[in-house]
Amino acid sequence: MKILLLEDDAATRDHIRRSLEQAGHVVDACAEGRDAIFLATGGVYGVLIVDRMVPGIDGLSVVKALRVSGVTTPALFLTA
Repeated sequence: MKILLLEDDAATRDHIRRSLEQAGHVVDACAEGRDAIFLATGGVYGVLIVDRMVPGIDGLSVVKALRVSGVTTPALFLTA
């Protein structure tokens, strides 16, 4: 499955990415909301894994913007 991961903490992002890749998934990862919007509107993903608190556009606003633009990919939120 192709997964989009939005997580601003580098160590957490790398750990999640490695774990998902070891399980056979393809992962595109980014640290800022605007990058996630760009990637999600230009690609096809099986799921979005979204940190709620990221710099710039927060995770919830990212998913809201994607829904408005017609992206219906399921989203899983990470919170601290």
